[in-house]
Amino acid sequence: MKLEQSTQAKINKLAESINDEPLDIKPSSHSGPVLVKTQSAGNVSRMFTLSGMQAKLYLDVLESLGKEIVLEHLTRAELDNALTGLVVDLDSNSQQAPREIRQRVDAFVSEIARLPLDYEVIFVIEPIILNSESLTIGDVVFQKLTHEIAEEWKFAKGEFTNQAVGIVKVKAGTAGKALERAQILFDRALNILRVCISSSNPKLMIWDKQLLQRRRLSVIRQLGDQSALVEARPDRGFNPLQVEVSGVLADSTNEFIERLTPLYNGTIQDSLRDALLRSLEWIGLSITREDYDDKVVTLLTALEVALVTKKDWRKGETVAFRVMLLSLTLENGYFVPSADAVYRLYGLRNAIMHDADRGKCGEEDYRTLRRIAQRTILNIIELNGKQGPIDDVRHLAKILETEEILKQAKARFEDWRNREHAEDVKGILNSLSKRAEEKLAKLRSTTRHTSGQSE
Repeated sequence: MKLEQSTQAKINKLAESINDEPLDIKPSSHSGPVLVKTQSAGNVSRMFTLSGMQAKLYLDVLESLGKEIVLEHLTRAELDNALTGLVVDLDSNSQQAPREIRQRVDAFVSEIARLPLDYEVIFVIEPIILNSESLTIGDVVFQKLTHEIAEEWKFAKGEFTNQAVGIVKVKAGTAGKALERAQILFDRALNILRVCISSSNPKLMIWDKQLLQRRRLSVIRQLGDQSALVEARPDRGFNPLQVEVSGVLADSTNEFIERLTPLYNGTIQDSLRDALLRSLEWIGLSITREDYDDKVVTLLTALEVALVTKKDWRKGETVAFRVMLLSLTLENGYFVPSADAVYRLYGLRNAIMHDADRGKCGEEDYRTLRRIAQRTILNIIELNGKQGPIDDVRHLAKILETEEILKQAKARFEDWRNREHAEDVKGILNSLSKRAEEKLAKLRSTTRHTSGQSE
């Protein structure tokens, strides 16, 4: 069984690195991550350290292995242990010919890989009525759950017979992965079905509130294995839950509202105030989105509204740059990791928006970005209080991108480059360092031009 070509290339690169530089030989200095690993075989345990480029290669391989469909049956810990075993094996048999290294890597893949299994998932949908017609959109078949299908699946046939369902077939390493994959296909097909129903016949008035169908229940089974259990999982969707705003929660909510007072009492200029209020509205909208991809895309829009002008280009880099400069100006943020998170998530947004890719973002991405977006609004309000009235986003950018702040940013970049984990943020450091150089060059050119005119 073969892995993706990019994953195979990363494993080969790691193997070559270990073959050239055994684990017991370490450079006197290094930059990048440090991994302390332990490999046990029988009664013998061996501890070793991966550092610098070897550690980076190891982490890259581990991340890629986690995305392989033929390895989905393994947890991250199991993949980590298997990869550690390969590293020890390669180190114990170093200085080998390339052909022998490839054979060992192939054997490693063969030992842990497993062909994905075939699964079928039924999603019970409400509220919608389907009669005898079935509707097929891509990989999803929408139809009425007949008595025969319920009998075949052996689940709650009395309660759900005649309800509308979507049926999806997928390949996956585990039932959990199959359900996750099927949900993405189903949700996309359901959204497209909404468009088709609402647009198919202009003479029939279909209201949006008639098209708010949700998944109620997910039922999954493994195909080709009669002994495999049918699993039913309630899917409550994104229904509202009651929240009681009282006591400590009421006090903290009021404290947060107080921090937004300058947006309502005239302290902040109209243009900037409107931008920040729109940004806050987008942050609020992100909370209402069901899918983490949509939540992240909405939050990136909130940051654009607060930090980007119409004339700005490379918007993802611009937002990351100004998030960093804002924290740097106020000396109140862990600014490089924040900028790196924004920059990375912009890359995922491009895949979602332009490559029609889904399932790219997770809960941690959403939580991290929401904290950054909220802190950015509060930072702008604080900066307005310290610097005096800020007219609009363009004026805000001018305040952030002064020669003094840009020089500080450059110095901080160099400081981060010398840190132990600099390799983790190398991409954002290079991009933002280049952006700072461009801004500084432009400022100096403008200053020289102005001085020449005054003379």
